[in-house]
Amino acid sequence: MYLAGKARIMVDMDTWRLGHRPALDGVRGIAILLVLGDHSGLLPQPIGVIGVTVFFVLSGFLITHVIAEARHAGRWSMRSFMGNRAARLVPALIVMVATVSIAQIVSGTGERLVVERVVKAVLYVQNFFAEWDRSGPFRHAWSLAVEEQFYLIWPLAVGWILSRRRPMRLLGWVVAVSLVTRVALYVAGGHEMAYALLPTNAFALLLGCMLAIGRVRVERPGRTVAIGIVGLILTMDLIAPIPSDARWLVAPMLAALAAVALVAGAAQGSRWLELMPLRFAGRISYALYLWHYPLLKLTGTYGDGVSAIWILLFSVGLATTSTLWLEEPVRRWWRARSEPTTLANAGHLAEELVGRHALGRGAPRGRQEPDVRGRNDLGDGPEPSEPLHPVGRDVGAPRVRG
Repeated sequence: MYLAGKARIMVDMDTWRLGHRPALDGVRGIAILLVLGDHSGLLPQPIGVIGVTVFFVLSGFLITHVIAEARHAGRWSMRSFMGNRAARLVPALIVMVATVSIAQIVSGTGERLVVERVVKAVLYVQNFFAEWDRSGPFRHAWSLAVEEQFYLIWPLAVGWILSRRRPMRLLGWVVAVSLVTRVALYVAGGHEMAYALLPTNAFALLLGCMLAIGRVRVERPGRTVAIGIVGLILTMDLIAPIPSDARWLVAPMLAALAAVALVAGAAQGSRWLELMPLRFAGRISYALYLWHYPLLKLTGTYGDGVSAIWILLFSVGLATTSTLWLEEPVRRWWRARSEPTTLANAGHLAEELVGRHALGRGAPRGRQEPDVRGRNDLGDGPEPSEPLHPVGRDVGAPRVRG
């Protein structure tokens, strides 16, 4: 058993098993639509920062459930965990990077510059170079870098944290340190560092982790979801009087609390978040994130408003193709390779096929659906959310007018 605050809580398998909650796909859908609206110029800056904050909170929530369930069941393996992440993320990233790199070379970009951009993107270190190469088509990979760096640390720390007498208090202090670091770097003139590094974004990820560790259940999930959405909208009004550069600093800190409410309610079911368009946007959100930014940059429609709509539609087509014909088949292959073939697994496969046939029709409120994208190799829980999207139109926060 673990101690959470002053309450002693018995932990069994059902405590950590989350399953595939359709409303959480809807949360992803909302977040990616905010980012697309910002980068296309259809929505005002810095609304993208609100979307990325939602993704951070959701990722922390889901990854903690996945790791805790696997540890409790005795199935935890860091090697399997990282292999699962690679199978889920790398194929689509490589295809996008290769395609866009060829387009750059054909258009006359120097090969050395292209290679430098590729290395930063595929090694997940783009966030260390957020200040440079503002015109680069892979600059949006900074957010993926933040998440992957977090995934190298959190799985090693979560077991120790859960064994503490007051894990929530401990995490609360870490969140406070992250916020203070973010503000201190900004005040010291390190705007890009305050914006793009893991320590300065950890507060949002850890708030999601705390939501999972605290095993928060709300009495009225629909009302909680509404509070979260209203909170995200109010964030834009609250930051309006703030100087433009500082909005990138403050908006995530305000939006994080609203994102916690949104995720907490969605985890228990929301018929509005389970609407098919939102769920589908969430399903393809990783690929949509990968493709939309370089396409907007390469076509010169980044931030152009209505003229960017056609590029966004083309991005949706590419993302759908990538999701259905590359990402999901690779994940199914990886799962089949990693798990022994048993009658139980055959039963899960049958459930997933039924779920695929029914995708888009929604599920009764609070119901868990089979994860048609494939369960991860750590258990039956949902895979963490991937697309941690760039904040605002230009991925470098301080440059808010470009």
